[in-house]
Amino acid sequence: EEVQLTHLSFADDLLIFVEGSNQSVAGVFTVLSQFEKLSGLAVNISKTSMFCSGVPETILLELKNRFALVSGSLPIRYLGLPLSSKKLSISDCDPLLSKIRMKLNGRMHRHLSLAGRLRLLSSVISGLIMFWTQAFFLPKTVIRKINSLCSSFLWHGKLDIPTGARVSWSALSFPKSEGGLGIRSISSWNDTCGLKLIWMIFFRAGSIWVAWMRNRYLSRNCLWSLNEDSSTFSWMFRKILKTRQKALSFLCIQIGNGEDSFFWWDPWTPFGPLINYLGSQGPTNLGIPLQALVKDYISGDGWILPPARSDRHVEVFSYISSIVPSQSNDYPIWKVDDQIRTSFVSKEIWGKIRLVNPEVPWHSLVWNRVAIPKHSTTAWLFMLDRNPTLNRLVSWGLDIESTCLLCGLEQESRDHLFFVCSFSNHIWLQLMHRLRLSSVPSQWEDILSWLPSASSSPIISLARLQGWQACIYEIWRERNRRVHDGTTLTSHKVFHKILCLLINKGTTLRNTGSTRGQPLLRLWTSGNLSRGR
Repeated sequence: EEVQLTHLSFADDLLIFVEGSNQSVAGVFTVLSQFEKLSGLAVNISKTSMFCSGVPETILLELKNRFALVSGSLPIRYLGLPLSSKKLSISDCDPLLSKIRMKLNGRMHRHLSLAGRLRLLSSVISGLIMFWTQAFFLPKTVIRKINSLCSSFLWHGKLDIPTGARVSWSALSFPKSEGGLGIRSISSWNDTCGLKLIWMIFFRAGSIWVAWMRNRYLSRNCLWSLNEDSSTFSWMFRKILKTRQKALSFLCIQIGNGEDSFFWWDPWTPFGPLINYLGSQGPTNLGIPLQALVKDYISGDGWILPPARSDRHVEVFSYISSIVPSQSNDYPIWKVDDQIRTSFVSKEIWGKIRLVNPEVPWHSLVWNRVAIPKHSTTAWLFMLDRNPTLNRLVSWGLDIESTCLLCGLEQESRDHLFFVCSFSNHIWLQLMHRLRLSSVPSQWEDILSWLPSASSSPIISLARLQGWQACIYEIWRERNRRVHDGTTLTSHKVFHKILCLLINKGTTLRNTGSTRGQPLLRLWTSGNLSRGR
C-alpha cells in the first residue's frame, strides 16, 4: 500500500495485489472482464493461483468458492527459481543441485579430458550458479555441496567421490594468472551480487524493489546504522546488511544541503562512517546526537562544529570545513580505484573483493592462445608438481619401485621426466631441433627461464611453448601407458604423435582465421627454417 504497488507483469504472467476481501477481488475480476471484452484476452482460471497472508479462514474459503481460485502457498517456482518469503533452505535449492547433477551426469560417458571438464564447469555449470546467485544468497551448505560435486567431476569425471583432488577447490578459484584455473568462488560472487543490491538502493530510485526496501526498512533509518542480526528483518535483508562493509570501499556521499545524510553513519568523508573512525564515544564527546543529520551543522555556506577534543577530531573537522555546502541535494558516488563509475560492473567488483594470490611468474607459459587446452592443464598440474609421479607416491608411504619407467636409470620425478630422462630428453631435443633451436636446456628450472626469453621471432617463441607443453603431455601419456596398460611406444613414435598434434593445431588455427596458424603450421611441417635462438 505504501509504495502503491497494484500489479507486476512479466511476459504473459500477471501478478495482482489486492486487499484480502470479497469486494477487492470482485473489483479486480470486473476490470479483467472489461479488459477481455476490449482485447479478447481472458484469464485462464485453471492456471491462476491465489496467495493470501493474514486472511481469516472463513474469508479465504469464500474467495475460493466464489471465484473458483486455487489457494497456493510459498515457496513456488517461477522462472526456475523458488519464490519464498523465508530463509532459503537446502530443499529450496534442490532444483539447482538436481540441474547441476543432470548436466554433469550427461557428460560423464563422453570421456572428457581435464580441460574438457574444466570448460564445462566454467561455462554451463557456472552459468546455472550465476543465475541463482543474482537472485539469492545461497546457503553455505549448498555452496559446499556444489563445490563438492564440481570437484569430484573435475578430478574423476564422476560424482560423489570426496577424495583424490590434486589441487584444493579454493586454490582453483584463483585466476589463471595467480596459479588457479579461473573458476569463480561462489561465495565471493554471491557477495558481489549482494553489493549490486546495495548499489541499486542508492542508484536505482525508480526500481519497485528499491522503493519497497526504502519504505520497509529505510524510511526512518540509515542503512549503515541497522542491526544486521535483528529478527524483525527478512533473512534476505540481513544478508544484504552483512555486505555493507565491503560496499564502503566503493560508495561515498557528495554533500549538498546535507538533508539526506546522517552525520555519524553515512560515508560522506574520506574517513568512512565517522562512528567507526571516531569510535562509539564520538557522539558523547562532541555532543552530536547519534542520529543527527549533516544539515544540522550547516550554516549558510559554512559549518557550525563543536570544539575538537582530540587529534582525530581536528583531522575530521579540518576536512569538513573544506566542504562548501550548497542548495542541491546530497548524492551518492560509486568509485572503483578512485574512478567514478556510472554503472555496476559485476566482474570488476568481484575482482576487488575476492581473495587475491600473488601472480605466478609462469602463467603465460601455461596459458596462451595457441596452446592445446589439454596440454595446458597437464602443464599446469606439473607446474604445481601435483601429478602422481613415483617419487610422490613413495613420499605418501606407498611401498613401490620408484625407478623411472621410461629410462630405468633414476627415480621418477617431475624434474627427471622433463627432460633429464634419456628417453624424454631425446624427444625434447629432437622437437626443438626441428625449430632450429640450439643450446636447449634439459633441467626443469632452466627450461622455465629459457622459454620466455627473447627469440628472433615471436612465432618461434610460441612454437617452443607449444612444443614444450606437447612434450609434457605425450611423455606423461607414454609413462601412464606403461604403468596402467603395460604397453610401450618407442621415442620415435611418441615424437611422431607430438608432431601430428602440433600440425593439427596449426591447421585448426589457420582454418579458424588465426593469423598465427599458417606460420606455426609452416614451422612444424618445414625443415627449411631460419635459425632462432
